[in-house]
Order: sequence, then C-alpha cells, then structure tokens
Amino acid sequence: MENVDPKKLTMVQLEYSYKRALELHKKHKADLDVLKAEIERRIKPLVNDYGTVERELDAVKMKIVKAKNISWNSDMLAELYEQIEQDEADPTLYIKEKKEYTVLENSYKSWSDELKAIFDKARTEKDPKISFEFMEE
Repeated sequence: MENVDPKKLTMVQLEYSYKRALELHKKHKADLDVLKAEIERRIKPLVNDYGTVERELDAVKMKIVKAKNISWNSDMLAELYEQIEQDEADPTLYIKEKKEYTVLENSYKSWSDELKAIFDKARTEKDPKISFEFMEE
C-alpha cells in the first residue's frame, strides 16, 4: 500500500489490499522465523550462564540474553496451596494465586533445599529463552 490513502479505497479494494498484505506478512514472518532460528542456533553456544552478555560472532557485535524458562504445574500447586492452608500456614508466602497457581522464581531460589524439594515435582525448567540484539559499532 504505497502512497494509497485507505479512506479512498472501495471495500473491494480494501479487501484485496488487506488479503495481499496479510499474505506478505505471513511470508515475511515465516522468513523472519527461519532467520531467527538460525541466529539462535549459532549464538546458543556463546552463552553458558543466565543473564545478558555482549559477544562478537563473525565480526558482528551482539547483546545476548539467556533467561530461564520455568513452568509450574498449577494442579500440583493447588494441592500444595490447600495442604499449606491445612497446616495453618499462609500459602501466599510461597504461591502466587492468579487464574492458575504459580511460584515466583526469585522466591523459589531463596527457599531452603527442604522446602524446594516439596515443590520440585510441580516445577519444570524448559529450554532457556534466548533473545538477541545487533549492536551498532
């Protein structure tokens, strides 16, 4: 839609333009996904620890972020929530109740190993999320 005022288009023209733009968007999104996957494949070995690092690969400077990707089994946490309540303790000290139960990772990290062991069956650590940004020289 180069230099075309959509307000001046007929509905037929709008429909055609919209469908064409959607097709192009899907194609470009698919191309971007392929490129992003290849970049992530190449930079994954450059980051060992979680956090943000600056690296250079083939003379290209990048900022790379490796973030934990944790999910919690809401059903198991619901059971633990009830169990903690039955023990006359405050479950909100451990579990954040939303539409589903979850645990804040920073809270989990601060717990004793004994407490973590109780919750570990409900916790899943997935492949880390990696994002990147090309840096200007």
